Amino acid sequence: AELTHRINGLLVFLQLSAVENCTYEPGRMVQLCEQIARRLFPLAAHPSPEGLGDEEECEAAGEGHSQLTLAWRTIREASNIIAMVADAGLMEGAIRFLVEGLLTLRHPGAFNALAEPLATLFRKCYQVASLAAFPKQILEVSKASSNF
Repeated sequence: AELTHRINGLLVFLQLSAVENCTYEPGRMVQLCEQIARRLFPLAAHPSPEGLGDEEECEAAGEGHSQLTLAWRTIREASNIIAMVADAGLMEGAIRFLVEGLLTLRHPGAFNALAEPLATLFRKCYQVASLAAFPKQILEVSKASSNF
């Protein structure tokens, strides 16, 4: 849990940097946010009720829910920063990352944490002629890979 609190602090710093038009390079910000979120994906993708161990282990430990909550807050904030700073050159990779999260993470929070940043990036794509078709392409690829 301590590591997650420090990661959340880093994300707040990155978010403030983006909002204040800091000269921090957007590609590096996206890369850092993806790395942070990916480190927490295994917790959020675990098939148990609280994202780790079985239900009895989670209740006995008393930490399962708080760890999962911290993980989702971190994934949410990282995703929001990605959507905020991704420019045209970063959008395809950022969208692929968010879609991967939606398709692989089992917790219902995936929709809350990733859907709005994904929608933001889709709106950005529609404003760039060379990317306008990408949202539909990624939907088709996602449907095919999910056997729909």
